[in-house]
Amino acid sequence: MERDENRMQSDVIRLFSGESSLDIRRDRIKLILTEPELIAVPGAPEEIAGMIYYEEEMQPVFYLDRQYRPKRACIVLIREPDGSMYGVLGEKVAGGEESDTFYGSGI
Repeated sequence: MERDENRMQSDVIRLFSGESSLDIRRDRIKLILTEPELIAVPGAPEEIAGMIYYEEEMQPVFYLDRQYRPKRACIVLIREPDGSMYGVLGEKVAGGEESDTFYGSGI
């Protein structure tokens, strides 16, 4: 049982922001940006933090916690099964056997 728990933990990355966290399967993660260049979107809904330019396309980035606006941030870019991508903005990422905890830079 413990071995299964360890395997499950190594297959997941956890993104933190304020009081919120999100577990993301490693096979869905396209990229983790520790120094994101977020493009502001005037008039966007409040859950949208902005956009990033990746693979010659604009990708939306959502706040992990709609009520919290981090001063330091990183973005986890997630690929859906249909090939679409989106980012989630948080303060730090941790998890996985080969991953250390790291913190985003200022935004």
